[in-house]
Amino acid sequence: MIPEVPQEAQMDPDSREMWYVMTRRQHLLSRRTILLEMQEFLKNNSLTGGIAKKDDDDGPSELEKIDNELQSLSERETALVNRRCLWEKQVLLRETARASSVTEPECITPEEKRKDVIISGVCILPNTSARESLIVEQPLPLDKEGTYIGPVPESSEELVEVQNLTTVAAKVCCPACQQQVTTEIHYVVGKSSILLCFMSIFMGCVAGCCLLPFLLNYFKDVSHRCPSCHTEIHKVRRL
Repeated sequence: MIPEVPQEAQMDPDSREMWYVMTRRQHLLSRRTILLEMQEFLKNNSLTGGIAKKDDDDGPSELEKIDNELQSLSERETALVNRRCLWEKQVLLRETARASSVTEPECITPEEKRKDVIISGVCILPNTSARESLIVEQPLPLDKEGTYIGPVPESSEELVEVQNLTTVAAKVCCPACQQQVTTEIHYVVGKSSILLCFMSIFMGCVAGCCLLPFLLNYFKDVSHRCPSCHTEIHKVRRL
């Protein structure tokens, strides 16, 4: 089958030459097949004076000419393929260079790990001298033994007196261990839970609703305990 190319297709010279090589090689292969079949036919019928003897007087036979032309066509096809590959490689390199010129890659130095810019293959470091000159390290106040003697930062959380404790955790001075600690909250059943349970029974809530005051922390008393010595500091009663 002879390869066909649409008439409207815009072909470059290399593609047109490649199409010609493929078409010519197809014609030569068909002609060579016919000649081989004719020689086989004449040999089987013991006929002499065929095409081979006729061509020997004038020079190379037709089969030899076809083989030589096929070899030259193969060489031309190889050259075209190599030239096409080289052209595609050059196009790819140009596109890569164009993309690298548009986007500015980052070059990080291992010492300071700063962002640098590469312009035309040159790595340019940012000017950080002005920024670094503004950073002045303040020495820490130390004594001769190297102990910090500066002011102690005050805590944002203020101390609360034991009598003023509410239902939330607060920072107090433990009366037992004399340490400034943040209390731990524990919910315990108190008079409010028992009273609400009896009131629920009197109202007819005997299907389990009367037990809710013993389950919900909202109705229980709040016990503040020291996390250091585990002593109960204060108890906030609901009633």
